[in-house]
Amino acid sequence: MTKIFRIWIVLGIASTLIVSCSSFNVADANKFQKGMSPEQVEGIASNGPKKTVTFKLPAESTSTFTALVFDLSIGSASADYFAVFENNKLLYWGHPYEFNRYPDSRMNAIGKAAVEAAD
Repeated sequence: MTKIFRIWIVLGIASTLIVSCSSFNVADANKFQKGMSPEQVEGIASNGPKKTVTFKLPAESTSTFTALVFDLSIGSASADYFAVFENNKLLYWGHPYEFNRYPDSRMNAIGKAAVEAAD
């Protein structure tokens, strides 16, 4: 192998590692804690949210929710990952289907409304 070819291989591996380290990942999500502010959540995340949406539940006209929608990278795949806030405090976070699996019907409605607002 020529010296130039080796340098290109090293640069390719290094750039791949740098790009993969800068995307939002499971390690970021594992640091979230209930009650955090949106600023704290964004400070933890390796990459900021791709979208921020505000929404209300049809059954609760007084409550306003905010969702930060992250692009969660898992290897070469990516998926939407939501962090939902009520009164600027982190209420719940996860993939859209995780909101539906929560045993509280209110959380199910919050997840559905967050996904609809983000579409």
